[in-house]
Amino acid sequence: MKLNTYIIKDYVSFPIITSFLNSNPIDCNLERVTVYHQDKTQQSFDLTLIKLDELISLRNSEQDGAYICFGYDKSIEFHKNMDIIFVTPELNPLEIMENLQDTFNLFSNWEKNLLELLANNAPLRELGESALPFINNPIAIYTPGLRNIFFCERKKARNLMLYSEEDTNKYLSPEEIDELKFNPEFISTIDATEPTLFSAEMWGYRILFYNIRICDIYVARIVVSETERPFKMSDSPLLKFLSSILEVSMVKQDFPMNDHPKGFETIINQILDKQSVDESKLQKILHYKNWNITDRYFCIAVEVSRYDQVIHTVSTIGSILEANIPGSVALEQKDYILAIVNLNAAAKTRDELLSVLVYILRDGLLKAGISEEFHNFKNLNEYYLQACDAIRIGSIYDETIWCYRYEQYALKRLILRAAAESKIEALCPQGLLRLMDYDKNHRREYTKTLKIYLQNNLSVAKTIRHLYMQRATFLYQLKRILEISKLDLDDPKVKLHLLIVFEIMEERKLILNAKEHPFKI
Repeated sequence: MKLNTYIIKDYVSFPIITSFLNSNPIDCNLERVTVYHQDKTQQSFDLTLIKLDELISLRNSEQDGAYICFGYDKSIEFHKNMDIIFVTPELNPLEIMENLQDTFNLFSNWEKNLLELLANNAPLRELGESALPFINNPIAIYTPGLRNIFFCERKKARNLMLYSEEDTNKYLSPEEIDELKFNPEFISTIDATEPTLFSAEMWGYRILFYNIRICDIYVARIVVSETERPFKMSDSPLLKFLSSILEVSMVKQDFPMNDHPKGFETIINQILDKQSVDESKLQKILHYKNWNITDRYFCIAVEVSRYDQVIHTVSTIGSILEANIPGSVALEQKDYILAIVNLNAAAKTRDELLSVLVYILRDGLLKAGISEEFHNFKNLNEYYLQACDAIRIGSIYDETIWCYRYEQYALKRLILRAAAESKIEALCPQGLLRLMDYDKNHRREYTKTLKIYLQNNLSVAKTIRHLYMQRATFLYQLKRILEISKLDLDDPKVKLHLLIVFEIMEERKLILNAKEHPFKI
C-alpha cells in the first residue's frame, strides 16, 4: 500500500518538531524509505532521510519530493512542491529508518488483510472492521436511498454506541430524509468525488464521507462519524483506499442495492419495453414473493421530481411504499416510481390500499396515478401506462388532489391521445368540415350551435336555454346546419363521432379552453 506524508506524520512514533506539507492529502505515492545521496536521483515514490544543510542546497535547485529532515531552521523558506517532516538532529537515523519501515509494514499488512478478505468474499462489514484500528471512529455504508448496508465501531457500553444491530438494512427516519432533501450542504455532497467533510450542524458531529461509484454510477456512500476522536488529515486517504477495496467487493459479490432478487428489475423492464419474456422465467422470478402470473394486480406510478432524482431519495420513497402497501414491489423508472401491487398477496381491496397510499402521498408531498386491476402480469406495460397517463392528465385537470385513478380519466385519455396523434381535419366528418368552412366564410357560429345541440342530447328546449336563443331562431339555424352539412343526426354513430371530434377540438384549443396538453402534439 502506498502512503503519503500525512499518513507518515500521524502514525510514526518518533517526535516531530513541525511539518511543511503541501501535497494533496488524498494522493498516495510513497513506497519506500531511502537516505539522501547527492549523486542519487530522487524518485517520486521515495521518502528520503536528509540533513538540514543538504535540504537547503536542494531548495536552490527547486527539487520536489518527500523528506524527513534532521534539523529545523524556521527562518528558511522551502518550495511549495516539497513535503517535509522536521525532526531533531539528535535522533538516530537508523531508529528513524526502522520506525518508518514499521509504519510502511503496518499498512502493508492491512492491505494484505483486506485483499485476503476480498479473495474470500468476506462480508462488507468485515472489510470495514479491519479499518477501525486506523480510522478509530464508527464507519457505515449507506445506499443512495439512505439505507444502512452495514456499520462497525469499537466495542463499548451499549449506551455509548452510535449504532445498534437494528440499524442494519434500515433507512434513515422520514424526518431526517426530509431534512436532508432541503439541506443545501447535503445536496452539494452528491457530486463529490473525493473524501469530503459534512458539518456538525445536523447531527451534532462532523461526518467524513466518500461516494463509491461503479462505472461512474453513485451506488453507495461510506461515512465516518467524528464521535470518538477528532479527524486527522490521514483519515481521508485511508478512507479512499478502504473505499476502493469495498467497491471491488461490491462488484465481485454483485451486491444488491435493494431487496429484489437478481434479475427482477431486468425482466420487469423487458415487459415494460414490450419485449417477449419467457413465462417460466417470469414465474420463477415472481415466486420469491409467492406471486403468480394470473394473480390480481394494479399499478401505482408515483411522480418523482428532478430534485429527488438528483439527491438520490427516489429509492427511499420506493421502500416506504413497499413497507406500507402490503403485497407491493417498487422499482425506479425514468420519471416515476412504479409500485406493482398484488391484491391476492395483500388480502385487501384496491380501495383499502389506496386509502393508505393517500397518507403516504400527503406526507411526502407526492402525487400518484393508479391503474385499473388486471389479471395477467405479462400485461404490466399497458397498466403502467394507465397509471402514468392518469397522473399526467389528473395533474392538469385536478391539481389539488393527490391520487388519480385511471377510470376517472379513461375517456379523457382517449380524447387527449387522439388530439395529440392526428390532425383535426383527418378526424372530422366531411359534413362538419363543410359547416366549419361555411362559418369561416360567412362569419356564422353554426358549428358551435351544433356542438351544444349534440351535448344536450338533441334536446331543443335545453339547447335554446343554453344558447339564450329563441326557439324559431334555433330551428332555422338547425335547418341550415343540416342543409349545409348533410349530417344524419339520427344515426348514433354519427352523433358519437361528432361528440368525440368536438372534445378533441376543445383539447386542441380550437374552440374553448387553453389547458396544457399532457401529450406531445
